[in-house]
Amino acid sequence: MNGFDTITLVKEPRHTAKRVYTVSEVTQKVKDSVEREFCGVWIGGEASNIRRPDSGHVYMTLKDEGAQLQAVMFRAAASKIPFSLKDGMQVIAFGSISVYPPRGQYQLIIEVVEPR
Repeated sequence: MNGFDTITLVKEPRHTAKRVYTVSEVTQKVKDSVEREFCGVWIGGEASNIRRPDSGHVYMTLKDEGAQLQAVMFRAAASKIPFSLKDGMQVIAFGSISVYPPRGQYQLIIEVVEPR
């Protein structure tokens, strides 16, 4: 016997009302938690898919062998990059995670980026 042969199901008492969250409520709780936990953090990874639209912002993906994270540097911060940021470059980025509830997505808002 491996300890996984028996399954016990826990039934919710019939007199207990079910707490049903809306998608908006769950997303707001995730937003609050993530933005509080990841405010002012350094994140290291490979810069890829770098895009520089006419707005002056810089959009990119930071990635490592296990995950990807969308990131943006707004124009004011992007104008202060003291080196040529290129796809494939290893970088460390300082910023904060922001959750966008309408899409249920998150990204890193970069304030400073440095080559690694």
